[in-house]
Amino acid sequence: MKTKKLILCLIIGLLLNIVWNSESYAAIKNVVNSSGQPSCEAADVQTAINIASDGDTVFIPAGSCTWDTQVTVPNTKGIILMGAGVSKTTIIHGTGSTASLKITGAEGKPFVVTGFTYDANYTAPSTGIFNVVGDCKNFRIHHMTMKNNTGGGRFLHISGYTYGVIDHVTFDNDYMGIGVYSGDATGADAAWERPLTLGTANAVYIEDCTFTQTGATGYFSNDGYHGARVVFRYNTVINEGLSFHGYDTGARSIHSWEIYNNTFTVTSGLSRGRAINIRGGTGVIFNNTITGNYTNAIIFDYYRSCTNPDHVDCGGSTTWGQCQTLGKGRCDGTNPADGNQDSTGYPCKDQHGRTTDADLNGIQDSSPVYEWNNTINGADADISINTWNGCANPAASDHLQSGRDYNNDTEHPTYTSYTYPHPLTKTPSKPESPR
Repeated sequence: MKTKKLILCLIIGLLLNIVWNSESYAAIKNVVNSSGQPSCEAADVQTAINIASDGDTVFIPAGSCTWDTQVTVPNTKGIILMGAGVSKTTIIHGTGSTASLKITGAEGKPFVVTGFTYDANYTAPSTGIFNVVGDCKNFRIHHMTMKNNTGGGRFLHISGYTYGVIDHVTFDNDYMGIGVYSGDATGADAAWERPLTLGTANAVYIEDCTFTQTGATGYFSNDGYHGARVVFRYNTVINEGLSFHGYDTGARSIHSWEIYNNTFTVTSGLSRGRAINIRGGTGVIFNNTITGNYTNAIIFDYYRSCTNPDHVDCGGSTTWGQCQTLGKGRCDGTNPADGNQDSTGYPCKDQHGRTTDADLNGIQDSSPVYEWNNTINGADADISINTWNGCANPAASDHLQSGRDYNNDTEHPTYTSYTYPHPLTKTPSKPESPR
């Protein structure tokens, strides 16, 4: 009898311990002002963040507030920042050229942001109104609306050795929705030293999002360089395109990309340049549907193939990457940055179809791009190369060749796409070990 009572007491104690720990680990911190009333003001949100612990939810109530001081989440805590819903909580960017929300992530400190509308107030800094930095490997940003970015910057800026998912976010009146980078020049070099990991969790995933530009001229829904790894899938893009930068205008090119099962549409009466425009790195492009008046469906640029400012595409200017390459110099067989396996300089640094130099012999390894099952207005859409009028010896077509650097209408022989929907959208999980 005593044994049974002892076992019962132990079970009750264990259950109470579990309950106590779960409550203390996942408390809800309602944002209130000094009078105890619900508030969405920046100072009050910051106070709630400051007292929150790992796993806590900081709940921003319904209302509309302008954040004219930056709200920050440090790398010492992983929290959920949650509004009352996109139709109920509105945050208006009010810090000018500085992000009004900055989260510094850390490995083992997952964070989530969800449930409110973020209004860029017709301006946005280059580092975003919402800035994520650090090395968190399992963040999630979801079910939000970001609107009114016409100031030339970004809604959301992701920077660092970080992976996660951005899903079910609506970007409305969008100049550029998301920029993904691997940090500064040192971080970009480190990113290019890590192995290629297509089809794994080791990327920033953008899925089930909508990007819309309603103006007469459009820009790009997303950008990436400095060694970024991006998966762009199951998104809807309206009156915009998708673009990634190269080594020409950044510390390094984007490292890798996976672009599939998206729809790109230009509405009646409007026209746009490129649906998909990529300037370096490697990856896969498949099952994308492009409709409307796009000049190009999928186009590759490698600006370092050409530097003469008298070329038609440069318009006599020396301000753009394809004209002066920001001090990087031309890929022409004389530049030590490149592979220089022939007189053209091939393979050029960070060019399409090249990846990490695994054997450290100074020549980046070959990893050709594969494209298949993409359409534009019902017809087959293949990769084309921007040849730059007047550019020769070498030309872009010397550096980017079909069957060697990229393959049209050819499924990747070994690639398997990562789980969809992303596991982080389903249940909380421990971060996968980065490679």
